[in-house]
Amino acid sequence: MIKRIPVSALRVGMYITDLNNDWIPHNSQRKRGIVRREETIEKIRRIGVKHVYIDVAPIHQLADELQNSVLRNANALSCLGRIREKTTTCWNTRST
Repeated sequence: MIKRIPVSALRVGMYITDLNNDWIPHNSQRKRGIVRREETIEKIRRIGVKHVYIDVAPIHQLADELQNSVLRNANALSCLGRIREKTTTCWNTRST
């Protein structure tokens, strides 16, 4: 569920879905993701954002952690590649 909150209520661990900062010229800030440090909250305040949109469902945090753990683990990537090869081979065998 998406919820609009003031930046003063933003805490480390929350998942931002939108920084609500499209009005800032030449904005190149990342607009979504998990707040991992207090410095990030201060940076959001400094650029003038008053409210952000967060997702209160923890699934995004789980998905980000899973993605980071898999992408940073060479063995996991290798296993995923093998699974994909086996699935593709198995699927091609069934269709003949």
